[in-house]
Amino acid sequence: MAVHWKNEINPALAEARRKERPVLLDFSAAPESSGCSRLEVDVYANDKVTSFINDNFVPVKVHIREQPEAFDRFGVLWTPTVVALDYAARERRRFTGYLPPGEFLAELELALADDAFARNRYAEAGNRYREVARRFPQSELAPEALYWAAVARYKETNDATALVDAAREFRQMYPASIWAQKAAVWD
Repeated sequence: MAVHWKNEINPALAEARRKERPVLLDFSAAPESSGCSRLEVDVYANDKVTSFINDNFVPVKVHIREQPEAFDRFGVLWTPTVVALDYAARERRRFTGYLPPGEFLAELELALADDAFARNRYAEAGNRYREVARRFPQSELAPEALYWAAVARYKETNDATALVDAAREFRQMYPASIWAQKAAVWD
């Protein structure tokens, strides 16, 4: 199985608008960059990652030597950089550097959650954020996901108990995280 990469950004954006799907831009310097090469070998060859990308995104591979103007257009400073755009071409998530498959999947799931949140689909966003925390509890992304799950729940219901409950959960599960500090004001 392989990721169904596109090579041109603008046609991919047009396809994303038609399908109302986010775009995944992979800014690469492979094979010159070890991080980019490792993404190819370890991450994009992983069936779970490949399926997730193909099922949820319009993926575009952007190579620095072939499309240097795209790096400027999206403000990419280093490779590998992965940028998730919503179907209207607004950036929803960005991460730079190599990540192993599990952390990479967590980032992709957060990108979909961020997209749902930005479209006021708070129940969907909350479910996706909670799924990240459930599936990747040891990830550095889990506390961020829990924070945003609480915010999504509050936005969906206008019930502040979601925030209070989240603050308590942070104290138990991730007391040292920056997200626990951010949530501390909810209690």
